Amino acid sequence: DETDVDNDGSDFPADCDDGEATVFPGATEIPGDAIDQDCDGFDAPFGLAALFAGDLVITEIMKDPNVVSDANGEWFEVYNASGVTVDLDQLVLTSGAVNDTVDVSIVLAPGGYAVFSLNSDILTNGGVSVDFEYPTTLTLANAADSVQISFGATVFDLVAYDDGVTFPDQPGASLNHDVNTYDALANNAGATWCVATTPYSVDNDGTPGGANEACDVDGDGTPSDVDCDDADPTVFPGATEVAGDGIDQDCDGSDTLSYAVSVQPLFSSYGCLGCHGGSGGLTIVDSTSLVNVSSGNGVPVLDYIEPGVPAQSYLWHKINGTQASIGGIGLQMPRLQAPMAPADLATVEEWILDGAQP
Repeated sequence: DETDVDNDGSDFPADCDDGEATVFPGATEIPGDAIDQDCDGFDAPFGLAALFAGDLVITEIMKDPNVVSDANGEWFEVYNASGVTVDLDQLVLTSGAVNDTVDVSIVLAPGGYAVFSLNSDILTNGGVSVDFEYPTTLTLANAADSVQISFGATVFDLVAYDDGVTFPDQPGASLNHDVNTYDALANNAGATWCVATTPYSVDNDGTPGGANEACDVDGDGTPSDVDCDDADPTVFPGATEVAGDGIDQDCDGSDTLSYAVSVQPLFSSYGCLGCHGGSGGLTIVDSTSLVNVSSGNGVPVLDYIEPGVPAQSYLWHKINGTQASIGGIGLQMPRLQAPMAPADLATVEEWILDGAQP
């Protein structure tokens, strides 16, 4: 039987939530609240008026396609960085001095892409699925030009590309904004763009409507999806580490420890410099008296520190209290007090394994 439990004037089953009086066919939708107030099966998306500059980002531009003419195959792509579902109806597209306005509903989920082109016919545009076809008067110059998206006084994004000076410029390949740098400010810099290499049709490369490729933003030869800091050309997998500077140059997940920064202060905190500060015998003021220097102890005789091999380092055995097991003598370091804490032992071990850097 039909009932109107919530007394909103609409009976179940037409009322999709008859326990909530604000939900019924024809009710006013509240965008983005995850509630389908009007029972049309969907929550209403936000309109463009709710967005701010940078919420929509231009991420790809095909200005010079191969095989098909520019008049048939030009397109550009927009990414929804707003974090909410948005309707692109009334979005203003601008290239140079030419404007066009989206006059249809294009609902774009967070992280979604929309493709705009002067030709939506997949058979003649090079195989691109297009969300909105704009007039042929809006064109993308092969030389320097600009693309802008806006609504009212809000400019969401503007990309002014040059003729290959800092931006990529290769016929048959889109200008691809680095997938790890999607940002309406970052995409002002040509270094955050690269030539697309993923084919979408014969002799045309790009990823229209999908995630972009990673670029080598800092020019160190490593793309951003592998480089742990693609804003610093001295940081990349395989780079030479500078020990103790707090920077992971080689992207292995940690900075290489140095004796001066990480190990000598530990020995000092345990009072070891009082006995081994340079007055003779073992000295631990700096690493030069330890690394590859014979201890005169052990069977066979071990160096104080053998880089990369804690078990072959006499000092390692001394601070662990295992010197007798390898033919050493004397007491465990630090002498006549509690042994070094496990975390501090781990630091010394890591330093040795890292190559015992100064």
